Amino acid sequence: MNLFEHSRQEQIRREAPLAARMRPHLETISAVLAGVADLRRIIKEAR
Repeated sequence: MNLFEHSRQEQIRREAPLAARMRPHLETISAVLAGVADLRRIIKEAR
């Protein structure tokens, strides 16, 4: 990968939709089945 390709990839990454940029940080939970302990664990890991 040359400098121009690297620069273009970085630009694409920065301009990607918010959902695409946040995907690695999101965790799917069930509003019905998740307990308080699950929610606390997820919040703690996010910090």
